[in-house]
Amino acid sequence: MASPENPLRRIALDPSGRVLGLNLPPGSLMDQTVHGGAWHEPLLWLSDGPALPGSWSMLLPARQAGLQPVLIGPDLGIHDGSDLSPQVSSRPGDLDANAVLAGFWHSYNWQEPQADEDLSESKTGPFGPRWPGLAPPGTPASESDPEIAADQLARTLIEPGPDQLTHNGEHAHIALVPAPHSADILASIGWTGASNAQRDALHLSTVLRSWEERFGVRLVAVDGAALHLSVTAPPGTCAAAEHVAAEHLAFCPGVIADGGWWSYRQYAESLLTRTRWTFWWD
Repeated sequence: MASPENPLRRIALDPSGRVLGLNLPPGSLMDQTVHGGAWHEPLLWLSDGPALPGSWSMLLPARQAGLQPVLIGPDLGIHDGSDLSPQVSSRPGDLDANAVLAGFWHSYNWQEPQADEDLSESKTGPFGPRWPGLAPPGTPASESDPEIAADQLARTLIEPGPDQLTHNGEHAHIALVPAPHSADILASIGWTGASNAQRDALHLSTVLRSWEERFGVRLVAVDGAALHLSVTAPPGTCAAAEHVAAEHLAFCPGVIADGGWWSYRQYAESLLTRTRWTFWWD
């Protein structure tokens, strides 16, 4: 996926990153893939130690060099490449998000509703097997900035607390990935965390690109089977929220039923005020 001008090659020559205007902590370039060998160039730079508060904002200047910061959760197989399968055939911008989501939607295991069932109170919502199309763009919060929101979520996932991204005493690390948008990170590294649901990383990045444009989304953290996104332009009406919930359900089929939400309506209403979207796959 990475281009011949992969800026990580310059970090290989200067591990401090000063050649790119950075002051990197100790880190390593990763190139191992699930296919059992090294990719033809580095897939990402990964800090040797756990991410610290401020790590995200410190690496933001890397975007000028074509690198996107992202937190890497402790369950993602980076060192042995067990969760990475990069692609080179196309880029997220080459695909259509509506078509991708419609394909996901039509592959969903729909249950026939009962005759007296209120679909808005079900786990699958009011649309049934009919794909409703993309939701309208969200409403940006006053003085909202997607980069500030991403930094705030990164701090939440790094600092000690109930939302800290940790597992068995291991914590998240900060990484840099060659990609034009944060949404493209999944396709660039070939993330396989949703492969059990047959969700291709390129297709997932295509949807995230559309969410970046419509909802001010930024991909902040990637774990073994989970994604953490900041949001600055949530849906502005209940009807729009129901549409967004449909996109979420298509994107990640278990997001409602397995997420502790007792109905589609409850989940959709929560999207009106939530500034963080989390998705996970078995």
